[in-house]
Amino acid sequence: MLLAVLNGATLVLASYALASKGAAGLAGAYVIMGVIQTAVNIPFMAWLLRRKFAPAASEEEVAIA
Repeated sequence: MLLAVLNGATLVLASYALASKGAAGLAGAYVIMGVIQTAVNIPFMAWLLRRKFAPAASEEEVAIA
């Protein structure tokens, strides 16, 4: 949900900033949104994949801790 809010806020802010350029400004706002979305999603997906495929703690390690 936070990624969707980030996309929406980025699009609104970029559209507002580029409103004077008309349709080209709106297209630029979508490009900016896509770049920011990619920059945020790559580390997030890497974190999810590391978490999913990380080796689980064995029972011995849990008992020691």
